Amino acid sequence: CNIKLFDIIIIVLAIIWQMIEEFVPPSWINDEDDIADD
Repeated sequence: CNIKLFDIIIIVLAIIWQMIEEFVPPSWINDEDDIADD
């Protein structure tokens, strides 16, 4: 097996991050800007 555990972790984190980006609204990311606009 040439694939190291570290490489697997990176791939899993990348997949999870993409899933989070799909479900998390942009307003959560720019929380401070939304509060300022309000």
